[in-house]
Order: sequence, then structure tokens, then C-alpha cells
Amino acid sequence: MFLKIFNLVAGCASIIGVLFLFFTDKQVGVVALFAFCLFLLGMLITVCIGVWQMIKNENPETYRKITSFTSFETSDGIHGVYEVFKVIQSKRPYLQQIDHNFKWTGSKTPDISSELQDIKQLTVLDSNSYDKATLVLRKPLKYNETGTIHFKAITDDFDNVAKPYLDYKVTTDINVIHFRVTLKNKDENYSRPARLLKKAIESNVPAAYVQFGSVPFDQFSKSYQYYLTDPEIGYYYRLEWEK
Repeated sequence: MFLKIFNLVAGCASIIGVLFLFFTDKQVGVVALFAFCLFLLGMLITVCIGVWQMIKNENPETYRKITSFTSFETSDGIHGVYEVFKVIQSKRPYLQQIDHNFKWTGSKTPDISSELQDIKQLTVLDSNSYDKATLVLRKPLKYNETGTIHFKAITDDFDNVAKPYLDYKVTTDINVIHFRVTLKNKDENYSRPARLLKKAIESNVPAAYVQFGSVPFDQFSKSYQYYLTDPEIGYYYRLEWEK
């Protein structure tokens, strides 16, 4: 890229050199100053483009997920609150917005909000694809700066069709994924464990989830809680409980 710029400047300089023969000394000075400023501007633009491409090639994702705290809480088994807090690190010179993917399996679209960002757009897709909320950061992040993302959904499972699970798609390195499910509607005798499941994101045939663990129900807090540390990339991870 630099070689192309230098070749272009050298060609322009040759042409300008010939034109200088027809100008006065003052005119030559003005043209030379203009050409020099134009050259500096071209070099600056080239450097900025080069740095941007280098950062983009080294970091395909616009940001790195460091930790994620995902929770769901219901008091009656119908109405619930789904929340996600993510600590992220910007991998762009200037990060102003991010897309948060989610999927509510109930019939009624949840009410979406955020305490830390502004909701710019909500895109609801078919049942086979994630929905998307575009969150605008109130304070943009510069390269390698960290920040906290918040997403909240108020859910209403009035027809009892929503599926009882939380899942997370791991496509890049992440330190910790924290799952927490609070079921205040369960009575004091409920003690069924939740299942920990995973399946490959990419597969030649439709893959089923495979259980790799379980989480006991804490009767005192009426909740499940699990920390998944350094999960393997390329899998969906799911915490599934009895409705």
C-alpha cells in the first residue's frame, strides 16, 4: 500500500516539476506547499487504513467476551426476567455499538431493555435463528478498553410453551460463563437437578445435545447456579431444568 502511494506521489511530482517551468517563484511555492500537504494527508489516510486492516485481520470479532453472567428468574412460572451481564474488551479502534443475540421460545415477544446501553434496534427472526438487539454504548470503547454490557427481557409464558433452559454459544475464548436460574414458584419439596448439556455448533448432521453434568437445586435460595470456566470453543452450552 505504501509502495503504491509513493509511486503515485513520484508520478505527480514529475508532472508538477514540468509545470513549475511555467510558474513564477511565488506560484511554485504555493503549489509545492499544497502538494506536500496533500502527500501528508495521503500518508495519514494510508496509515489509518493499514492499522484498521491489521486490527481487523488479527481480531475477526469486534470485541472479546471476558465473562458472561446469565440469569432467569420467575415467581409464578409464567412471568419471568431474563438478564445478561457481559464484560467485554473492544477489538476495534472505536466501538460504539454491539449486537446481542438471544432467543425467547415463548409465543409473546418479551419487553427488551438495558440499564447500561440504549436499544437502537430489535430484530425478531424465525424460530430457527437468534433474535438480535442492537445496543448502543453510552460511552464508546477504544481499542482494548473493557466495559459492561447489560441486556434484560421481561417474559410472559401465558400459554406455557416456552422451553426451560438457558444456553450460550461459544465462538471465541471466554473466561467464565455463569448460569443462574431462580424458581420461586417451586415448593419446599422440589429437588430435581438441572442438566448441563452441550452440542457442536458445526456438524455434518443435525446434532443432539449431550449431557456432561448436572446442577443440584438449592432449596434455600430456590435456584440453580453453575460456573462454566474456560469452555471449549465451537459448542452450544445449555442449562436445562424441569418446568
